[in-house]
Parts: sequence; structure tokens; C-alpha cells
Amino acid sequence: MYRPFLMLAFCGIAESAIPAPTLMVSSADAGVVSAVSHAGTTTATVAWSNVVMPAGRILLIREPRGICALRFTAVERRNDGRPETSFESGEETQIARYEWRFFPITGASAKARSVKSGRGSVIHKAAYGIGRWILFGGGNDIVRCGPIRTLWSPPTSVFFSDERTSESPALELAATSWTSLSEVDPSGPSLIWFRLDSDRKPLQVSLDAP
Repeated sequence: MYRPFLMLAFCGIAESAIPAPTLMVSSADAGVVSAVSHAGTTTATVAWSNVVMPAGRILLIREPRGICALRFTAVERRNDGRPETSFESGEETQIARYEWRFFPITGASAKARSVKSGRGSVIHKAAYGIGRWILFGGGNDIVRCGPIRTLWSPPTSVFFSDERTSESPALELAATSWTSLSEVDPSGPSLIWFRLDSDRKPLQVSLDAP
């Protein structure tokens, strides 16, 4: 997946110069699979680098400044993909819209009342350039929730970081069964928080309400 800003692609770089591990930011990657819903059971997928949420369910994102409650409200596919060329990646345009509330952390817990809320959207589309050395476009893959920033990949994948490598500051994510931002209790004792873990195999987390 191409970044939404200018990106330089260098050939012949020594393997030792490439940071590892690198976050898998591609909808085709095994760790970035769509959340499933069948027979009345809804699940989220927790991979080593990301969590995939069903649209309509709330994902909590925690970092030292506070907790973000994130809910994808709509996912759109344009079906405009085409074969990749030396001048264009050809990837299909995909858009996800979301709403959020931010709960600041004071002491050991998050405040019951959020101080910020809002809406946003992210988009993935074809990147283009000259011989794939200099690439532009690619859309916008940063989810913004108050002061929190994190990477997104279509359709509803949220990453533990806002950068491509695990060396960047990491977030904690918790999948929940909540469907409304007004339901969110950011200090709920039953929340299960996950961190970036390169040894973790993808696992399914049931989001059925108790």
C-alpha cells in the first residue's frame, strides 16, 4: 500500500539497512483480514500489527494522553481497480468513514466525560509516478482521534502505530461490543488490551454483547 504523500523508492538497498519488522499494511496481507459476521456472531481479528473491526462496533485506542473510542460508520468500494503499470499502482479506491470520542487520562483512569469528539474519513487509492521511482497519491491512511494518530488499511483495519515500523511509539487497542459512543466506559474492567507483538498469530475476538 502506498503512502498518501511523496515517497521515494530505492532499489538495491542492503537488506541490513531496512528496519524490521515492518508493519503489514496491505489488504492482501494475511494479517489484515476482514472481520467476519456469521450465524449472529460478530468477531474482530487481532493480528500482530493491527486489529480489524466490523463497521458499527467500537474500537478503543489507548496511549498516555488518553483513550479514543473509534467507530467505522460506512465503508465504500469504488470498483475502479486496474492492472498495475510502471506509472500507476492501479489499486482500487476504498473509503471508510468514522466517528470518534476522546477521553483524557488523569491519574490511573480516563475521565468519564470526553472533551473532544468528531468525524473523519480515510481513503486508499492508486498511486502514480514515473517508473515507480517517485510516487504520489495513494490517498490518506491516517485515522485522527483527538491527539491520537494511527494507520488505517481497508476496509476497517487499525494499526498499533502511526508508522510503518514497530520501532515507532506503539498504541494499545481493545475491541468492544459497543455500538454507540454514548455507551463507552473507557475504564471498563472487562476490556482486553492488546499491544503490538510480532510473535502473535491472528486470533478472533468475539464481540457478542454479554
